[in-house]
Formats: sequence, C-alpha cells, structure tokens
Amino acid sequence: MGAALQTGVGVLHYGWRDPYAGAATSMVVSNPQLSRRSFAVVGPAEGVVEAVTGLLVTCHYFYRRPGRGVQSVAWRAERPDLVTAVAQPAVASAIAQAAARDASIDSLIDELRPILETGTNGLLTGPTDR
Repeated sequence: MGAALQTGVGVLHYGWRDPYAGAATSMVVSNPQLSRRSFAVVGPAEGVVEAVTGLLVTCHYFYRRPGRGVQSVAWRAERPDLVTAVAQPAVASAIAQAAARDASIDSLIDELRPILETGTNGLLTGPTDR
C-alpha cells in the first residue's frame, strides 16, 4: 500500500481481505506530500473472484513457505475453509497447471468450480460475478 501511495498510483484494486496483514481498509495516511494526491482503494472483489484470490494466496503459503503446510498459513484460524481447500491434491494440481500455462483467472475459476463446489466447504458456491 505504501508503494502505491509513493508512486502516485491513483487507484488500488485488491481481490481479497487478508485477515492477517491486510492494510487496504485499515490504513490511514495523512501527511503533506500525500495530501496533494488523489488515491482510492477499491475492493475486495466479490464472490468467486475473492474466494479464488484468497485461495491463491493461501496456496502460496501452504506449499512455498518454509515449514510448509497448515502451520505456515497465518490466517489458518480465521479461514480454515481456505486451508482445507488448498490441502486437496486436486486443487493444488489445478492451480499448478494453470500457472504453468499462464491461464487467466476466469479459466482457473472454471477449473476449480467443479472441484470446490462438490467439497464440504462450498468455497465457490457464491455468485458468478467475474
């Protein structure tokens, strides 16, 4: 967020409410330099896009951080649904394959929908507002 303010970006769009470190809705900045700039924060995305964005961030922490697994996800208590979803091999495989072929978010959502709608967590059962 600070980098966006300093570079003069006019609008910051974000896709997911990060319960651990998200500053987009709680950060208040007031100083003379920034008071001359117009800056707006838009987000989070709604429905399925927010769910998939949170899923991608959780997947990163689950598989790529030192220690890996549940303990490496800082928001495991606040969002156990995301941790449960990324622990499914089919979800991790779909995300890895989408990344390898540089797939769009819409394509990834289409691939994840049948996997996650049939699970017990119903992560992608919200509206299809893409």
